[in-house]
Amino acid sequence: MTNTRMSPRRHLLLGVSFVGIAIVGTGLGFVATAHAGTLPTDGDTVAMTIHNNTDQTMTLAAQYTNVGDFIAAPQQVLAPHTSEIVTASSHNHDRMAAVMSYQLPDHTVVVFEANNLPDGANTTGTVTAGPSAGQYAIATSLDTGFPNLNASYTVQPTMFGKDVVTPAWLSAPAWPSGH
Repeated sequence: MTNTRMSPRRHLLLGVSFVGIAIVGTGLGFVATAHAGTLPTDGDTVAMTIHNNTDQTMTLAAQYTNVGDFIAAPQQVLAPHTSEIVTASSHNHDRMAAVMSYQLPDHTVVVFEANNLPDGANTTGTVTAGPSAGQYAIATSLDTGFPNLNASYTVQPTMFGKDVVTPAWLSAPAWPSGH
């Protein structure tokens, strides 16, 4: 039996080759991910980022658009401490609404609404309802408005019926530095 030994130089070359293949593979994965959420450019669009910042699983109860279609429809189940991006688009319409509702295990319903309107995009209609509605709060923000609305929603537990989100004005210094 012949015992062959690989030189240290050959070990180095093999190691560099495997690292190179891993980097290329990772890069291709990022390219594929970047194009997975591309929205049409020939109509109105809605992108809703939903963060489930609770310890409860949210189960999809309903989804709706008044015009157009979901491109990336809501997930059937949104696990605790995860998020999703839901997208929809419509062509030749200037008043698009996308609405979905999720139910929590205690039968509380969380409704997410995005209204893509020429006179002002909004998240009016976003609410919690049901037996424990006061135990959850939804923080919303609009990153962009009509015609390509980007809205973010964070569902989180409340403390003693009070929202646990600290407003920016409370966390900012009361006086400019040096005074």
